[in-house]
Amino acid sequence: MKAVIISLLIVCSFIDSYSQDNVNKSDSRGLQFAEQFSNLPYFKTGTQTYQFSSTDPAEDQFNDFGHWLYNDQDSNSVLADISGPGCIYRIWSTGNNGDSDLLKVYIDGNKIAGINETFNQFHNYPPLRQKPQVGSGGDKYLAWWSYMPIPFEKSCKIVRKGNFRPFYNITYHTYTKPENVFSWTGKENYEKIEQMWNHPDSDPKKSDGNKTYLSMVKLLPHQKQTIMEQKGTGSIASIKISNYLQEKELRIKIYWDGEATPSVDAPVKWFFGSIDNGGDVKALGVGTINRSGYCYFPMPFWKSAKIEIDNQSDVSTDSMKIEIQYNPKMYIESQCGYFNATVHESEKPKNKYTCLKTTGRGHVIGMAKRMPKGGHACEGDEIFYIDNRRYPDIYGTGEEDYNNNAWWTNIYNSYPTHGCIGNDCYYRLNYPDMIIYEQALDMEFETWEPFYIASIVWYYEKNKSSLKLTDSLDIYNPTSEKKHSYTITNETWSGIKKGVYPGKQIYLDSISDDGRAFKGYSQFKVKIDAENKGVRIRLRTSNGEMQIAKIWIDEKPVTERLWEVCKNKFVALWVDADFEIPAEYTSGKNNIQIKIEYTPESQKPWSEFNYKVFSYLY
Repeated sequence: MKAVIISLLIVCSFIDSYSQDNVNKSDSRGLQFAEQFSNLPYFKTGTQTYQFSSTDPAEDQFNDFGHWLYNDQDSNSVLADISGPGCIYRIWSTGNNGDSDLLKVYIDGNKIAGINETFNQFHNYPPLRQKPQVGSGGDKYLAWWSYMPIPFEKSCKIVRKGNFRPFYNITYHTYTKPENVFSWTGKENYEKIEQMWNHPDSDPKKSDGNKTYLSMVKLLPHQKQTIMEQKGTGSIASIKISNYLQEKELRIKIYWDGEATPSVDAPVKWFFGSIDNGGDVKALGVGTINRSGYCYFPMPFWKSAKIEIDNQSDVSTDSMKIEIQYNPKMYIESQCGYFNATVHESEKPKNKYTCLKTTGRGHVIGMAKRMPKGGHACEGDEIFYIDNRRYPDIYGTGEEDYNNNAWWTNIYNSYPTHGCIGNDCYYRLNYPDMIIYEQALDMEFETWEPFYIASIVWYYEKNKSSLKLTDSLDIYNPTSEKKHSYTITNETWSGIKKGVYPGKQIYLDSISDDGRAFKGYSQFKVKIDAENKGVRIRLRTSNGEMQIAKIWIDEKPVTERLWEVCKNKFVALWVDADFEIPAEYTSGKNNIQIKIEYTPESQKPWSEFNYKVFSYLY
């Protein structure tokens, strides 16, 4: 017996504006970046993702509050301190007195805060309260969130003044260069982003030139059907399926450019953001309401695209209405990743749950997850490792916080970026706060409840890394130091330390390493690739107070930023910290001399145990 299919192809007129909207957009920043939904597939060249949070230094999941980086001269709690160009994309907090605790944001070293308001003034009063990217919710204790982009050209510091001891997460991007970064003024025009966020179930992209495939499909048990197969270049603009079977045995599979294994292989309901037995979702770009799902994530291809619906269940589906739009205009292949949706399930995980572990270059745009049932299942922290750094630069305060709720009560809510959809299920978009990686990504969650967990992660990726390891320097190793012409002045300490990195419930490896500390400078030569598009230096150092250094390349100061190692003060010893060197300092060179100069603003001597040097090769 065969599946029943009725298909109709609607061809729209071609307008070149679609392709122009998708050319060379990988360097947009701040509000402009958040407005350009059609440019999701583009790699975010020269952009890095980090997060500050109130995570407990001793890594006690039930004590993730009241911790911050340091106190400023006015005894305010410093929640974030960032040197160089960047953008704050997400601020989440709870445990505040909304009418008295102040949120202060200082841009580019200004002594007067650009934002200086109580949490209620910032989140709940006009004019921001009318903006969908800022809000609050919850029951007895409010959760406040803001996705209002706050870009800065030179620096940003966020402080909190008040008596309560809050939980908080601050997610941000840093940029290798300040081009196209325009510091926040408070006078920005948010009309375009508000239009998108106020209508999350509408396609935020242009539809000029789209072709529409309409099908009525009814599948018998254990049947699958190719719904669309397109040769040539183009992109899937949208996928809509109505009246689908909610069981996870009904799956959608998408193949790009003739691949044997699909990049998307997920239950249809999950694909639209409603994981396991969760309810309706009305998110920006993806959702499902009354068994009618929509997905507007752009999905480029350059040779072919094939979409299948596979009924692996023992029952027939109802008649499903399937609408697929694609556009033949081409994204730039070298600048884009393929769209992926990865599903993971675990019946009884032990100490950790892996949502995604992948290698290559890409960026995560969102996920949906079913937490384990249990009294404190939501207290498992997210611990994400980016580009093989052993230090987790995203270490949160619990899953209810990760999805911008608080004090998990399982009350249904659905917003453009996040929602609790019942039965311990939630979704969280990473847009515009994408998790960007150049080499690898490992998304882990702590867990200790022996119950079923499931997840789906949406992301763009090419399997080739953009980073090439070209050299490494082992500090206090005579052979390595001599090979790299290493010198040091005003040394304050040398010796051996032994300890672990944060994330003890995920990976617990004790490491012994020898190193040095100084209040002068260290200098050394390293090899790089002459074809480089910039260089990344990675330092292994010891945790503690903030370290600040000025970087020189071949006797020329790097002016884009100071190297500021400012992390949560974990009890765990080790930190991996990266520094980005723009190509103007390194292009065409086979080797460079690096000078690390201690600055008086540093709160402790600069300590160094190991350096790794990577060349960017795009």
